Amino acid sequence: MSGVASPKHHPEQLSWADSRLRLGQTNVGFWTLMAVGLLIWSPSLAGRGLLENAVAWSLCVAGFVVLQLPFDVVGGWSIPSRFGRGPATIRDWRRGWIRGVIAHSTVSLLGGWTVLSVGHLWGEGAALVSMVVLALGLVAIQGGMARWMGRATFYTPKEPTRRLVRDAGLSLGQVDFVDVSESGFVGAWVGMPGRERLMVPKRWITSLPEASLKMALRRRAWALNSGARGQGMAVALAFVILGIGLVLAVVPDAGLTRANGLLMTSAGFTLWSFLGLLTLPSLSRRAVMNIDRMSVTGAHEVALFEQTIRALDSVQEDEESRPVWVERIFHPVPAPNERFRALRSTAVVSSGLMPYRVTRNMLFTSWAGFSWLSRAVHCNCGRPVLWAIPPGD
Repeated sequence: MSGVASPKHHPEQLSWADSRLRLGQTNVGFWTLMAVGLLIWSPSLAGRGLLENAVAWSLCVAGFVVLQLPFDVVGGWSIPSRFGRGPATIRDWRRGWIRGVIAHSTVSLLGGWTVLSVGHLWGEGAALVSMVVLALGLVAIQGGMARWMGRATFYTPKEPTRRLVRDAGLSLGQVDFVDVSESGFVGAWVGMPGRERLMVPKRWITSLPEASLKMALRRRAWALNSGARGQGMAVALAFVILGIGLVLAVVPDAGLTRANGLLMTSAGFTLWSFLGLLTLPSLSRRAVMNIDRMSVTGAHEVALFEQTIRALDSVQEDEESRPVWVERIFHPVPAPNERFRALRSTAVVSSGLMPYRVTRNMLFTSWAGFSWLSRAVHCNCGRPVLWAIPPGD
């Protein structure tokens, strides 16, 4: 794929995909064990005063930033630099990382302060409602968050590209082309139902042939028009809201009126998010394969589809096939070869529920439950714009 640097590694070294997978396993494992440890320890952080608890929660957020920093450096600078995929200088990465941390920490701080204030004044029921509102608000501002965190600029395409947008079944008013330096950014549908906008990287225009660009845009049109995108967001929100409620009901010291209770809620919800990382990818994979079939209108387009998917995957996982257990546990997007086999198969992939990007949507909306895993998975660790819109198909 043009414009993408060739990987720089020796055969005996780990590949790009394996390096990121090991980082994600380590980072997720670290926070999962941290959550278990805190639930066992159940520290007392502050007294009953609202200001005292707000300060204690602020220290918790700062502690997360400090403990996550080494993983971010490895995931955002060290590994990408080794494979020729990183920012030009560490200063460039640091500048983007600071913006990302400001955005994520602001949500964590303001969200936590709000929950504590509402809980202090009106009780845990009202505080739980405020967390649901926060989750919905995150869906509404996802596009803006991604643009700010990725220092993205809008790009107005020329008429040939505008024509391709229309030919793919999309309205020009639905699509925002954005220029983002992160090579793994592939955009997504963002926004509340009925007000969705499709973010598309400018890189697609410059690196994909017209036929492949049209195919990629057509897939995104089908993701929305089939209802798969709406289902994916609905299931993700339901998973997050159910998880918060279960944690409050099951974890003895969880609560929403004091900082130590909110920290225990955060720890418990982190374990719930870990369960989601293990279970939700199977739903996402089926949705991807269904949309693949919808997007290919005949046998004559199969070769074009394969060319398109290989080009898009080359700047993400760059991994045409995977061991079965790695695929099932860690990857909500099937490897290209698996997608090609499913496309050629006469068997029905699935029917009924088709929650597209449910795992990725869960990662972002889990900010509302203050999960520690939303920035720790292998696909986005250390890469700020991908904290808001994790990569996908």
